[in-house]
Amino acid sequence: LKANPAQPEAENNLGLALQNLDRNEEALSHYDQAVRLNPSYAGAWYNRGNVLQDLARHEDAVASYRQALALRPNHANTWVNLGKAYKLLERYNEACDSYRKAIAIAPGSAATYNNLGNALNELDRSNEALASLQQAVSLDPDYADAYLNLGLVLDGLDRLDDAMAAFDRAIKLKPENPKAFS
Repeated sequence: LKANPAQPEAENNLGLALQNLDRNEEALSHYDQAVRLNPSYAGAWYNRGNVLQDLARHEDAVASYRQALALRPNHANTWVNLGKAYKLLERYNEACDSYRKAIAIAPGSAATYNNLGNALNELDRSNEALASLQQAVSLDPDYADAYLNLGLVLDGLDRLDDAMAAFDRAIKLKPENPKAFS
């Protein structure tokens, strides 16, 4: 970078390395430099959003993810992370929309169905949440967190035997998860 400072890819890569070291403020400055050098660099906007999430700057993360999506609208991970940012901001309808867009691009992601189910559950749309979580465990039968969330939704629907079976499966898959025992 010192020999040729106008390298957005190098700035982005340095940001990634710093972020992996939990040096997030420094990483952010390199992502900022990358997008200053190349405002059309979708990957740097995406990584900028991720580090902003790590810094709990969720509104700023939303803006970065939106910029990344304007440049690369078919990137499922950006839609997923945008959904996560919206969920942390308690903007559950927008989170659901983002997760659905991710699913339309990459329908095989159990984690995205799990995230959608959780957001739907926050909106008290239990039957839709149930369907999404059932899809998550169908795609990944060893996904303990999805079974835990499925159990919570089933419990809320007063389907106690089914809820217990989901909780039992979650515990078998991930016995160290304290949420499964609460």
